[in-house]
Amino acid sequence: MVVYLDILIFLNAIIDYCLLCLSSLIIGQKIKSIRLIVAALVASLFSLVIFLPNLNPITEIFIALSSALVTTIIAFIRKNLKLFIKFYFSFLSVSISFNGLITAIWFLAKPGGMILKNSVLYFNISALEMIFWTIISYIIIKAVLCIIRRSSPMATRCKLTLSNYDKTLELVAMVDTGNSLKDIYTGKQVIIVGKDTAKDLFGDISLIPPILLPYSTVDGVSMMSAFCCKRTKINNHEIGPSLIAVSDRNIEESDYKAIVNPQILIEGELYEKNI
Repeated sequence: MVVYLDILIFLNAIIDYCLLCLSSLIIGQKIKSIRLIVAALVASLFSLVIFLPNLNPITEIFIALSSALVTTIIAFIRKNLKLFIKFYFSFLSVSISFNGLITAIWFLAKPGGMILKNSVLYFNISALEMIFWTIISYIIIKAVLCIIRRSSPMATRCKLTLSNYDKTLELVAMVDTGNSLKDIYTGKQVIIVGKDTAKDLFGDISLIPPILLPYSTVDGVSMMSAFCCKRTKINNHEIGPSLIAVSDRNIEESDYKAIVNPQILIEGELYEKNI
């Protein structure tokens, strides 16, 4: 069978994009679409090994590991090594699972027009069929991702935008009822961040007089330093100024960089109705 280069690259780019989306949902990280598209295109270039002679298993494994690493670097280049490793192994796992499924179909059904060589998949289809199956694949993928998203860590996450003078940060925040801190003057929910995030937003917080907020732990009552942020958005809903409390715990090591109470999501909707 003749293998057409454009179909080969296009088909494998779509597959890799879907696997990248699935990986991001598994670890609960939202990644910009442009990064996923570029990463998928680069990953699809590894499909060119289909033109090589049959490779031995060791070489195939090495290529698969290298492809996953390069793809992860492009899609998920972050300072947090722990999250990078999680994404790498997540993408590697779903890729291996997909290849295992395709290999099983290949051996059991031997579908016509399908080639599986050096762990690379190819279908001999026309341009019209390619467009049709792309649309069908997009609809199926969107439906599956919506189902997965409901049970993934992202279901308990929200987008948080903090603006203070010339500094603006976009963060992933965990929605947690355990954060019961409130502004004692306004009654609004308080957002908790780590020290690194506070430094990025306010600068040297040791030079700024803090607002002390009492909070309870199993060890008793203590005080947490908080600072006023000029503008805050929750999932693109404006909630105006807010208090940002600084936690001693290193929140930045998690897949989120702030903690909010679910009530703050309602505050965002109410605030916009009143302005």
